[in-house]
Amino acid sequence: MGELFAIHAESDLSEFTSTATNGGDFSQSAGAALAGTSGGLSHLVNDSTTQYGYKSFASTGELRFRLYINYNSLAMDASEYFKCIWLTNAASSTRYNIYFENNENSLTLYVVNDSGGWNNIGKITLTSGTNCYIEFYFKCATAAGANNGIARAWVGGVLACESTSLDTDNLSDDMTGIYFGKTDLSGTISGTFYMDEIVLRNDSTEIGPVAATGGAIHRLVSPVRLGMLSGGGLAL
Repeated sequence: MGELFAIHAESDLSEFTSTATNGGDFSQSAGAALAGTSGGLSHLVNDSTTQYGYKSFASTGELRFRLYINYNSLAMDASEYFKCIWLTNAASSTRYNIYFENNENSLTLYVVNDSGGWNNIGKITLTSGTNCYIEFYFKCATAAGANNGIARAWVGGVLACESTSLDTDNLSDDMTGIYFGKTDLSGTISGTFYMDEIVLRNDSTEIGPVAATGGAIHRLVSPVRLGMLSGGGLAL
């Protein structure tokens, strides 16, 4: 097991399997470079049309990925949200979801369990003006009734939220694709956010930061473990 892909976006979007640019609102940009690199992914948010870069990979029930993110000029109210990262299985069903919500400075991680309910794993608070590197780890449950599926997120190498009791043995054992972009938007949201230096593995190995990063790395003062809440107010 090891690295399945890396997306650096130094010159274009060709590292993705497919893209939906929404008339150029999703693009490669030198201004989106977040890790001392020469380019990154820029997402202009000015409508509800879905836009994304999609990457397929070999089927796996365990994966860990890292990216840099900066919410830049994104402006949204507390009740507004949109999905910025989503992972799908072989049947193209979305199982893991990451939303911008509750004002522009936070991400919330949701896992869809085998019964179709949403588990809220926790919130990740970002800091204005910083290029945050975040890692996510997902592992499906080992068997029916085991309820030992795992979801974790780290910011700057520090654990931000986790659950180790998820019912995900049936529909999350064959993940095959991931989207980075904007969909499921609710509200009147505007601005631009950036992503950069995406790496995905099919094991639990820590990826860590890009060497000699140019931007500030956001670190939490201390780990925050948030409890799991069953179900969510969002719909598939």
